[in-house]
Amino acid sequence: MLIKRFLCCAFLLVVLICLYGCPFESEFPLSQSSEAIIDTQLLGKWKLEPQKGEEPGTLMIYQFNDHEYLILAKGEDEKDTDGIRAFSTTIDGHTFLNIQDIKGPGEKKQNWEFLNYSFSNNKLVIKVVLGEIFEKKKCASSKELFTCMQENLTNKALYNQDLKQIFSRIDEWQNNSSLLCTLFKKQTSVIFM
Repeated sequence: MLIKRFLCCAFLLVVLICLYGCPFESEFPLSQSSEAIIDTQLLGKWKLEPQKGEEPGTLMIYQFNDHEYLILAKGEDEKDTDGIRAFSTTIDGHTFLNIQDIKGPGEKKQNWEFLNYSFSNNKLVIKVVLGEIFEKKKCASSKELFTCMQENLTNKALYNQDLKQIFSRIDEWQNNSSLLCTLFKKQTSVIFM
């Protein structure tokens, strides 16, 4: 459900996701966050380059600790900002974000979802990993999921090639710590593993 909020609700893409396939969800990430390396290219404020029918929105990607990111996603006309925990996993040169919605006290822990990301001409390109490949093979651990993803890197069904989000870096990067404080006041029991 997180990717639907991350890309769809925030940017009004519900119809496109339904037409192009369901995002893959797993109780396991692709690797452990303690193994992740921060990609400094990813840090900053990014603006969606809306395609036909899409609403503008922004992503603010902060380094949360030595291994993880805090991503704040907001549609241009939305009041609320979605908080997302993320960290990178690289598989044979392909980099994925393991993402998980940040939940408040007493809320159910969310499954992991996955985004493939790359950079092209100083733009951030994001593709959603779809669930079709993983329906038949149930992965019982991060290691099994990593192997399954690795085996399917060239499989065109891994993500819809036509459905990708392109973001431009916003030149003025403002490290707005008050925004981070506001988010964590709302969600006081965020636990990062």
